[in-house]
Amino acid sequence: MSQEIEIISTPVVVPKAFIGTCCANIAKIPEDALYDTIRSWDHNSLYGNTATAVATFINPAENQFNWQTFDSFISNHLDKRIIFVLGAPPDYLVTRAAIGGSYKGTKGNMCPDNLIGWANLVTKLVLRAKLLGKTGILWQLWNEIDQSASYADTISLLGPYTKITAQTIKNLDDSAVILGPTIAGPNPIAMPFMENYLTSSDGAGGIAADWLDGICFHLYNQVASQTSANESAIFYYNAVTIVKGLLNKLNLDLPFYVTETGVLNSNALKGKNLLQRSIVFAASGGKLCLWYSYDGGTYAYTGYLNYLSTAKDLLVEGNLITSCKIGYGYVLCTINGINYKL
Repeated sequence: MSQEIEIISTPVVVPKAFIGTCCANIAKIPEDALYDTIRSWDHNSLYGNTATAVATFINPAENQFNWQTFDSFISNHLDKRIIFVLGAPPDYLVTRAAIGGSYKGTKGNMCPDNLIGWANLVTKLVLRAKLLGKTGILWQLWNEIDQSASYADTISLLGPYTKITAQTIKNLDDSAVILGPTIAGPNPIAMPFMENYLTSSDGAGGIAADWLDGICFHLYNQVASQTSANESAIFYYNAVTIVKGLLNKLNLDLPFYVTETGVLNSNALKGKNLLQRSIVFAASGGKLCLWYSYDGGTYAYTGYLNYLSTAKDLLVEGNLITSCKIGYGYVLCTINGINYKL
């Protein structure tokens, strides 16, 4: 017997700029790919991996700046909502010995302990973006803090880091949005990282969560043998309920953003799966579903742009989702009074 679950109790209005994407080795995604939000992580434009748009490569040494990738990223996406990912600090802002294993810079998986110097760098990033004509950026504070290549340091250090980073950004641009660090997936290993981060002391009587406008997670299916078992709308919805459960436990009223979700190239249903994820995340009250990655090798979806277009058309800002029934292999939804089976 098939299982079917209605996940909407009250109508959901699709938020602005819900469908997002990212790219790595090109300056800009072609115009035939329809999306509203772009994210900086792994973006090197045309300049190579050691020029990726992260802090450690932008500012490799004190008073030394390489702006080419940052400038290209911002300038090519002035018409999009931008997520810029912080973290991965320059080595000179971490006085301790390297932990090792960082995949962006030598100490990029460590929290800066020179927080004044870090705030100065963040100031330069915000002001540079404003000079290029972009405000209201969503500043994501770190990428995948449960993955040691991205973050291998003590979680509690991120509390004061969050406070000074958020204060610095908001003082320069009050339209900016502060998003918490992401985890690679809402699983039993990663969720404690999120909980420990959200509740970590900011060093001034508050906690990290006090400084956030939203929390983030990623969702992948990275093992080909598990594809048929895990690729279902029920699996996607369970991920959301796990995250919402933690927020309820901590009495936090913060929206969620899915800042990466990808499907293996070996899965011939890649486009359908990404479309279903988008619908489920929107119907669950999410603020973003970002497909990883346009030219992302293992997860590339250049051959599935028709599904991206469908997602963009269905999830336009202001559209009303009144029903979303999920099962194994399908989603039944009602958007603006029209029924769809996806």
